[in-house]
Amino acid sequence: MKATRAGKVWESGIVFEYVQRETALQQAVTPMLDRRMCRTARGALGLVPPLARVADFIAVFAGANVPCVLRARPRLQPESRRQFEVVGPCNIKGIMHGELAEAQLAMEPIVLA
Repeated sequence: MKATRAGKVWESGIVFEYVQRETALQQAVTPMLDRRMCRTARGALGLVPPLARVADFIAVFAGANVPCVLRARPRLQPESRRQFEVVGPCNIKGIMHGELAEAQLAMEPIVLA
């Protein structure tokens, strides 16, 4: 097998092996770029956006592929509904691949601001 790079043809020895390893490393590291480690209140580990704070919430939206970090906004009036803003997507061990769907948790409507 031959690989072409910059207009040259190289045999599939060391150069091709190096390119495969470099690509695998990039694929492993890319999801962790621009993320911070976290531990949820229930003890699950995950990666969250760098702007996430301690009091933020993790939410799973119906039909979404990944959970999101939400931040509660201050209430303008005491009787008003609680509003949230989206901080960004996150990766949390135990809720990434439909595990919460099996838990049959109750859905709760929220207001995104």
